This record gives sequence, structure tokens and C-alpha cells, in this order.
Amino acid sequence: MGINYSPWNTKEEDFSKLNGRIDKNIFLLRYALLAPSSHNTQPWKVKVEENKITIELEMKRSLPVGDENNRLMNISLGCFIENLIIAADYFGYEYEVVDNTVNFKKIPLRQKPRGNKGHLLHSITKRVTNRGKYKKDPPDSKLLEKIKKTENLDVQLSVIKNVRLKEKVANVVIRAGIEATANRDFRRELSNHVKNNLTPSKTGMPAFGYEIPTLISFIAPLMIKHLNMNKINQRKDLEMLTNHTPLFLVLSVKEDRPKYWIKTGRVFQKIALYCTQGGVAVQPMAAPIQIGNYSKAMQKKLNTNYRPVIFSRLGYPLKEFHHSPRLDIGTILVE
Repeated sequence: MGINYSPWNTKEEDFSKLNGRIDKNIFLLRYALLAPSSHNTQPWKVKVEENKITIELEMKRSLPVGDENNRLMNISLGCFIENLIIAADYFGYEYEVVDNTVNFKKIPLRQKPRGNKGHLLHSITKRVTNRGKYKKDPPDSKLLEKIKKTENLDVQLSVIKNVRLKEKVANVVIRAGIEATANRDFRRELSNHVKNNLTPSKTGMPAFGYEIPTLISFIAPLMIKHLNMNKINQRKDLEMLTNHTPLFLVLSVKEDRPKYWIKTGRVFQKIALYCTQGGVAVQPMAAPIQIGNYSKAMQKKLNTNYRPVIFSRLGYPLKEFHHSPRLDIGTILVE
């Protein structure tokens, strides 16, 4: 892997080598920028001060077609914030989160972190989106209990394991995906973010994340641009959802607006890290909550008044997947 993957090699012991408040605060961003984002656009810009860090959306990395209302961007912002405060907690900070700003009440003077071996910080550098097949066995009940506790009054959590309901939801997901890639503009936008396996790019999704061999990865963007791959692969995708995914996870919000999307991102990221800690793979899929009226179909099947905003597969993976590339910290910093 090239230098565009080096952010995943962050070492916690490097924190002890820093003295200034600003430098320590910037160090926390090494973990924050490992958060997931739609198409791996990493749509964040960050202002770092001595007593706070403010995160804004970087509209230059938006998805005008696939995320026209910026719902996915705000969810990604929430994931970023959750990584940031997990790192802050590990290194002994005291903080409060107000919207998209993390205020530091206390910045540690001591050099040793207070986090233990079971701290979620250790899962940040291991988390990966796994689009492969999962084992039939469902995740451990203790892990599911831990996941369930992330639910709150603003963000509702649904775990789908009933076979019949899974089949119904899977069909919604497949139809949504086909409709999404029937749109030429959507395909063009997606193709710009799918990269060949040897790409030096620091954003986007290398094709190996879709189990595409290196040679074919060089023509993958062209295929995505001109063909409805979801329609072509619908039988394979349906089998993946029904036979190789033991659980579906759906997060729904009380109100469908930015404040709640950010909160959902925080909840999802915590769940993803719990899953990583427990050896469980996660794959969020945007189409059923972004395209047309499919979110309403999902809402009806879940029998909820909350609006679904995240759909994800959960299960023990049959094989490991690689990380996606990342931007440098300097790229996301603003004055």
C-alpha cells in the first residue's frame, strides 16, 4: 500500500512526544479522519484552537447527485466527531460536544493515556467496510446488547434477523440500488469515486473493496459509468443480502434534518467500532435510504414513525478487506 494509506498507521505513543496544546489537539485528528464517509469523499474541514475543535462540511467534496440534501455528509461528520471524542477520552481530555464543535474543558498535562486495552480507540485503526460474504452465525448476543444501548430518543435502532422480514427488506434494497444506477448522472458521479487498485488518490474507493481484481479495476470506472451494474448483478446482490448476511441494522431519526443526521453518524460510528472490537463486519448501503420513496417502504416494514437514514449489513466476515485511502491532516485544516 502507498503513502495514501499511511494515516492508518497512527501510533498512540506519538502523543507523548507532543507538548503544545494545538499539536496535541491536531494529533486527535489522526483518529478522527479515519471515519467512514459516502464514496470515501472525506467531506470535512476542521479549525483547531487551543480549547476546541470545530468541524464543518467541505462542500468541494459533496455528492450533488447521490446526496443532494447533504444527509450523508452530515452523517459522515457525526462519524468524524465520534472518532474525535473517543480519541480525546483515551488521552485524558474532558470535553463537551455542542453541535459540530468539541469544546475541551481540560487538556491533559500527563504523557500517558488513561484508556485501557479494551478502549474503542484501538478499534478505530482496525475498522474497515467489508462488502464480502458473512458467516451465517449471527453476532454474539452480548455485542448486540451493547449495540442496542447506543439507541437514544433521537436515534432509533432496529436489528432485523427475522428471515421473512429480511427478505422483504432485501428486495427494497435491491430495487433502490437498481433505480439509483439507472440514473446516468448518478453513475457518472459514482464512477469518479471508484479508483483502480493501484491508485495514488487519497479519496475515493479502490475497486478491491468490491473484490475486483487489479487488472479489471482499471476499466471498472468505465463500466460503472456506462452500465447499470446493480441491475446486472441483482441476483448476486440479493443472494448476498439473504444468504450471506445474518443481520440488517437500520438507524432511524426522529426528525430528518442535519442535527439528527450528525447524531446518527455518531451512533453508527460507535456501533461500527463495537463491531470491529467483536470481530463483526459492517457495510452501510445508502440507496434504500437515499433514493426515491424506498425509505418510506423501509419505514413501513419496520413499523416506525422515525425516518430511516442508515441501512447496514452486519455479520462475521469470511475474509478480511483492506482499508481505503485517507487525506493528510493538513488537507482538512483551515485557519
